[in-house]
Amino acid sequence: MKNVIIINSVMVNNGDAGLVINLAKKLGNLHLNVTVATYNYKFSKLRYRDFTFCKDVISSALLGSKKYWLAL
Repeated sequence: MKNVIIINSVMVNNGDAGLVINLAKKLGNLHLNVTVATYNYKFSKLRYRDFTFCKDVISSALLGSKKYWLAL
């Protein structure tokens, strides 16, 4: 399964959250493993429990040796 990170997400209002959630769902339907990178990690993790979050991509240990497609 391929991994995808949606970067720079700001999920503090319904419009932004709707865009990120729908994109993540569509990518998940394509059998891709989706992670959402966000600066407001604690808020997003509490509010949207169905998704996998990580802190912003720059400081994330997820980038290691794995290959990711970036969805902007």
